[in-house]
Amino acid sequence: MKTEPKSWSRMPCVGLDFEATGVDATADRIVSAALVVMPYAGRPTVRTWLAKPTIPIPAEATAVHGITTEHAETHGRPIDQVLFELTGILGLHMGRDALPLVAYNAAYDVTLLEWENRRHGVDTLESRLGQIQPVLDPLVLDKHADPYRKGGRKLTDVCRAYQVVHGGPHDAAADAIAACRLWPRILERHPRAFVAQSLPGLHVAQSGWRRAQMESLRGYFDRKGITHDGCDPSWPVRRPDVAAVAS
Repeated sequence: MKTEPKSWSRMPCVGLDFEATGVDATADRIVSAALVVMPYAGRPTVRTWLAKPTIPIPAEATAVHGITTEHAETHGRPIDQVLFELTGILGLHMGRDALPLVAYNAAYDVTLLEWENRRHGVDTLESRLGQIQPVLDPLVLDKHADPYRKGGRKLTDVCRAYQVVHGGPHDAAADAIAACRLWPRILERHPRAFVAQSLPGLHVAQSGWRRAQMESLRGYFDRKGITHDGCDPSWPVRRPDVAAVAS
């Protein structure tokens, strides 16, 4: 009997994205957050948060996402409240509702969330769920399926490659929605790259693909003599050094 191909676009999911004070997920701080529940049919449900900064927002970060320290101080909420609400809601969607978590470059967003939770004494997502899975990372999926495609790998670049409408870069809600719409396009355009994959299987496979991708990047940097941070292959979260998190 012929087996019909899996329709990944029918699968509901929950998307996560942050804007932050910088690009180091282990050291920088959350400025704004978005959580998007993408149903099979209907409009996505979006929740957003703005956090009071615990460190000044650098001008370079403000130039990217448009949020100043003064604006966040005036309109934001304490970060521990933001983390408690966001992590609790995300945990319910992943645990009770069994929704996969979608995050573009999950090793950044999930790490940022978990390090901030530990830093502020909030129960982590991992402690609530036991393990953070399944996660779907369009960046890892796209690099695996089409590793030699020319062009950038920023979210807007990859959305353009798969004809996914993006509501505007460097906006947490727009980024989360775009990532939720992007991942099934990747899987359905490249079925041979994801043959017989289940959702749990995809999670495990992405961990291996991410490791291979980071090892390849490290090799490239080393051959070119480019200074780098080691190209950590950990996915979807980098494990913290307790002393470093407390700093």
